[in-house]
Formats: sequence, structure tokens, C-alpha cells
Amino acid sequence: MNKEDYSNYLNHPKWQQKRDHILSKYGKKCSRCPSTNNLEVHHKTYSVSKLPWEYPDENFIVLCEKCHRNHHGIEYTLNRCKGCGREISVKFDYCLSCHNNLIEEKEKEKNDLDKKINHLETLLGKSTNSSNQSETNQLKKEIASLKRYKESLEKILTELKKIEEFKDSVKESQKKLESKVNFLMKGAGVVAGIIIIPIMIFFLWTPEHNTNRDQTPIVNTTTVNPKEEVFPTNSTSNYFRERETTDNVNIDGKTGSSIKQVPTPKSNKPEGNTNTSVPSITEQPTYKLISIDDLYSNMGNKIQISERISQVKYADNGNVYLNIGGIFPRNKLSLVIFKNDLDKFGELQNYENKLLKIKGKLLMYKDKPQIIINYNWQLQEI
Repeated sequence: MNKEDYSNYLNHPKWQQKRDHILSKYGKKCSRCPSTNNLEVHHKTYSVSKLPWEYPDENFIVLCEKCHRNHHGIEYTLNRCKGCGREISVKFDYCLSCHNNLIEEKEKEKNDLDKKINHLETLLGKSTNSSNQSETNQLKKEIASLKRYKESLEKILTELKKIEEFKDSVKESQKKLESKVNFLMKGAGVVAGIIIIPIMIFFLWTPEHNTNRDQTPIVNTTTVNPKEEVFPTNSTSNYFRERETTDNVNIDGKTGSSIKQVPTPKSNKPEGNTNTSVPSITEQPTYKLISIDDLYSNMGNKIQISERISQVKYADNGNVYLNIGGIFPRNKLSLVIFKNDLDKFGELQNYENKLLKIKGKLLMYKDKPQIIINYNWQLQEI
């Protein structure tokens, strides 16, 4: 697909619809910086057999014009509006306000030309009846010149209005897309209500929830010798088993129940692992797999990313920084290992230029994405 065909496809209504959908999905802001102006939809990958709008949503990323050009290695420069001089995108010659003013000015100029041509044609009609041939020729030349200027003016107006029509078509497609989304959301709400309400009624009216919870169990309160093993009475055990079956209540007395229970002393048998044990500190949660281009849209999430370490930097305060996507300060991501955690790792300098699988929570520090590395399992060499 050559550049001319590709640019024509980008003017296709289906691409405009896909573009509006991606912008709405990702919040109409750049995924690499806070900018919300001059947004563009970038393809992460390309396929010869696919048209621009035939890719899945995961293959797109929203970038501002500056970040998009930087991604492709193109120097970013701003243009200045020919009307007011303010900085605008290089794609345009006028800002929106000056563009609209220009259309109004050209329309007014065209109307004035029509009046002048009509006036001259009236004079020409009168002069043909007179004997002054030089005046007649002069009027004809002036009328022809004005008509040529009018034609050029009409071409300019046509081009300006094409831009307006294109903007209106984009807005119209966006409104249609928003109406479809709203319709689907309402439909989803109705379907969810149809499914959830009967389930709620079923659980609210099931007979198991009508058990008598005010009945006080018989508990053995006899004073016993602390050296002897003590077990709950049969009635107490049966009551607890019944409560556990119906209400899913733990029998350790920590559920906030109003029933006072006599705690059972620990037996000599080992208890083993129980469900109430505190999870291990090093237990690894689920991490979202992302690419280096998705950092800004996943702030605050626990992520997994596979990238090569560009630089291992030892700071004066004892901390170590593993920089990714370039050396500091041009790096895209920093992995921070505090000096108190260094003894958990080997020789960190060996990680330089190595491809690692990294896990951790993505944070923002001084406008730079970073992940704090507390444990060695967060870094795995590939």
C-alpha cells in the first residue's frame, strides 16, 4: 500500500469511526504525556492484508502529534497561524477561529464582487448605445478581470468549506457512535436487571435464612483444671456446625456475632495450614502484561513488562536505578532498588544490556514512570 492510498484510506468514514472509538476508549488524551490537544491514533503494528480500521483495539495507541512524531524519529516543529500568529499544528495554516473568520471575509468579498460586476454590466449596456467605443472596451476588460478573480475566490471558498464539511462529518459520525454506545449501555443495564433481580429475590426468600438466630446455645461453664484438655460440649459443637453450614460463620469467635462463645483451648495436635493464616509477603499477585508504549495508561496498576536494561546507575544516596528505553534522563522507565534491599540481589551491574522480565506496581515520580523493586523475584533474566 503506497502513501497516497494510505492517506485516502485515512479519510474514509470507517477509519474516522474507528479513530473516534479509540479516542473515546482511551480517554481522549495522550498515553505518553498529559496532552489532550492534536491527538492522533497510532498503529502499533501494520499488516499488508489489512485496512487501517480492520485491526483490533489493542493494536492502537493514542498519541499527541509531538509524541507521535518523536515515536517515528521525526523532529517536532510548530507552525504559526497566518492570521493571529499563535502556535498551531504543522498540518494547518490557520487556527480554527481565524479559519472561520477567513471564510466570512471571503464570502463578503465575493458578494461585493457580484455587486460590482452587476453595476459594471449595467454601465456596459448603456455604453454600447453610445459612440464611445474606448469606454466600452475598458468596461469589458474590467468585468473580465473581476470575473477571473471571482473564480479564484470561489475555488478558495470551496477548499475552505471542504474542511468544514469534513469536520461536520466527523462530528456526525462521533454522535452516531455515541448514540450506539448509549443504546448498548442501556440494553446491557436492562439485561443485567433481568438476570440480577430474580437471583436477589431467590436468595432473599430462601428458607435457610429464616433460622432462629436468637437461640442461645448451651455452653459448659464449669470451672476446669487448666492442665486438662477441655473440649466443647456436644450441644455447643452441633450449634456451631449448624451456624457454619447456614451462615458461613467461622467458629473462632471473630465474626462480630452477639453470641458469647467459650474459646476452646488448643489441643496438643498440630493444626497445620489454615485458611486464616496471613499470606506470605513474597506471594505474587496477578500482573497485567503490557508493552513499553502502554506505561502512561497503566499508572497505579500491577504490571509485567519484558524489556532490555539500557543503564545501571548507582546514585550518591546508595540507591540503584535500572533504566529502560535509554540512559538517564532520556529513559522511558526506571526500576528503583533502595539501598536497604541491595543485599537481596547479586551484582546488579551484570543486568546492563540484559533482557529482563519485570513485575511490579507502576508509579509516577517527577513525571517519569518507575517501578520499585523490593524482591529478587521481580527481576527474571530471559
